[in-house]
Amino acid sequence: MNLSNPYWHCTGRGNRLLIRCLHPRPTTQLIRHLTLTWDDGTSRRAEGLGCRSGAGSDYEIDAGSTSPSSMQAELDLRHEYESLRQLRPQAGVIDQWLEGLRRNKKRWRGLVLAANSGDPTLTVTKHYNKRFTPLLCKLAILFGVNDPGLAVVMGFSPRGRQLHAWLMLIQPATPLHLPLLQLNPQGELGHEVRLLALSRMIKQADRHNPFAPAAPLGTVPLLQYWEGSPIPEDIEVQFQNWEATFSEAQIQRLDATGALDWIKENSEHEDFERFQRCWHPAMQSDLLRVLFVARNGGVYLDGDTPLPSTNLTQERWRQLMHYCHQNNVLAVCINSISRPGDIRYYAVNCCIWASPLHVKMQEWVERHRQAFDDLPCELIGTPQGIHHLGPELISKLVDQWICEPGTVLTALQWQDVTMPLVEAIGWRLLLIDTNAYRSLFEVPFSAHASYQGNDDPRDWKLGIAIK
Repeated sequence: MNLSNPYWHCTGRGNRLLIRCLHPRPTTQLIRHLTLTWDDGTSRRAEGLGCRSGAGSDYEIDAGSTSPSSMQAELDLRHEYESLRQLRPQAGVIDQWLEGLRRNKKRWRGLVLAANSGDPTLTVTKHYNKRFTPLLCKLAILFGVNDPGLAVVMGFSPRGRQLHAWLMLIQPATPLHLPLLQLNPQGELGHEVRLLALSRMIKQADRHNPFAPAAPLGTVPLLQYWEGSPIPEDIEVQFQNWEATFSEAQIQRLDATGALDWIKENSEHEDFERFQRCWHPAMQSDLLRVLFVARNGGVYLDGDTPLPSTNLTQERWRQLMHYCHQNNVLAVCINSISRPGDIRYYAVNCCIWASPLHVKMQEWVERHRQAFDDLPCELIGTPQGIHHLGPELISKLVDQWICEPGTVLTALQWQDVTMPLVEAIGWRLLLIDTNAYRSLFEVPFSAHASYQGNDDPRDWKLGIAIK
């Protein structure tokens, strides 16, 4: 055999191959199957090893193929993954989960031995890196788990070990350690995980800067867009409510015709052509909102954005509008979802507040143009294409901005809410997550069902309670 591995011994006998596994029995019981590969590219999968340590297992192979060049032993972690997916995200849940794993002493011993063996032959399924490790990492960030058992269940791949090492760095970090949000060049950190880490670092901050409302100075542009006739009654009511409540805002309500006229007068000809290609209203709106706010500053709101319902919350919303417009701030919302097996934390573009000619809005426009030009024609107007130019694009941009050299993280305190304010020379970025927005304004930042909190009994689109 071409392999050099102290844990495995292979002997060819004619057209048969005897494989002996020298791992302890608790480890071998975790092995789901073996995959053998030869120099000519052929491979053979051996199911159900299930051997005793040192006893070996005999598998029949083609004649002349008795010297595999590589071997993988895939570990079965389905039990651990399924139990993790069922957890309701809350304080202490990971500690209890790890304690539950330890109760199965034989299996836990196999996990510990496998994770610490250093045997490169032991591998995991693709879902380990794509689902298991990210979910575990997000939960650990949210609840600050320092249990050494994390190192065991995250130690089955370089990706998992890298994330665990990074977790151990950010757990005690303060906002002064913003560079710790980055990983070394050998790997990339998903933007959701980095945004979660940012929110945790804010919670650990020992110093807060109080929110300082700005005195109203002139009018603030506010854009809303709707294409299609007639406008649904609930949307029309929302439009009228915003206009009646914020009379000091310079509200522009545009449809496709009005948008094309605005673009023709205020932007480059290529944007006019791009908009004409955006046959779907959501994609039209995505382009128009970044062009409008980048040029004029002010606010963009989706048509179904609920109006704060009390004088107090409406005044807070007014303060946010003027604060961003006058203090070189770009503010976007962060959609926070925490359900069993589903933790998402990503930026959305349903509401945008910005000062005029904000430098990051200019970057957003250029990246949107580039992303649109690179988008395959068959994706224009599809949910995948809309998501690519909307939440996916702004999430990537926010992820990039918070890691730029020279950025400083400030904990902005407003009422009982603490929000991350990322600052650098020439710009500021305010991130308002689902819970912060609800606490301040007592409504969600969008009536869209995908942006609703887990425990809200109301359907904001219909304005009714869900029984």
